[in-house]
Amino acid sequence: MHGGRNLLYRKPCGAAAYPHRPGCPVLLPEHDARGLPIPGPRFRRVAFVAVIDRRQTVALVPGRSTIGTHRWTLPSIHLHQTESYASAARRLLAKGLPGEFLRWGRVEGRRWAPVPTLRDEVRREAHVLLFRWTGSYEVMHAEGLGPLHWAGRALWSGLVDDCGLPDIDLLLIGYVEGWIPDGPITLE
Repeated sequence: MHGGRNLLYRKPCGAAAYPHRPGCPVLLPEHDARGLPIPGPRFRRVAFVAVIDRRQTVALVPGRSTIGTHRWTLPSIHLHQTESYASAARRLLAKGLPGEFLRWGRVEGRRWAPVPTLRDEVRREAHVLLFRWTGSYEVMHAEGLGPLHWAGRALWSGLVDDCGLPDIDLLLIGYVEGWIPDGPITLE
């Protein structure tokens, strides 16, 4: 949205039809032919953070799962419009975990947004950024995140439903066992 108007970038196909310069935005009307407002795309980007300690447990926070129940989930944050997933993860962790005890993992799980099937469906793209907790103590409460629960492997399979991320349990197991290569991994 730009000044209340939807923007669409398209290559002009003729000076008569499109009297603007190539690469300039085309301003679309705010309302359709019937006078109804044209909604913008319904798309959200979410960064999940998996903090793993030396005992191979993952820090979870209380939250609402995708199936509507109150469960322990991975900490997550919605991204600002132009923010990267890495900076959003740093913003989330700055709320309560001391940065000097966090080591950035080299594996990142990615769940791309599905093709929309309904007009009003909100599409969600999610990335899981992995961190190692190197502190000699276990944090039980993070100031900006709330209480933390350190969950072992037995609870990781529940994160598939609670976070809406397929194969998140396999990503975490592969990371701690060392059989997932460094870099981005697609979660399907």
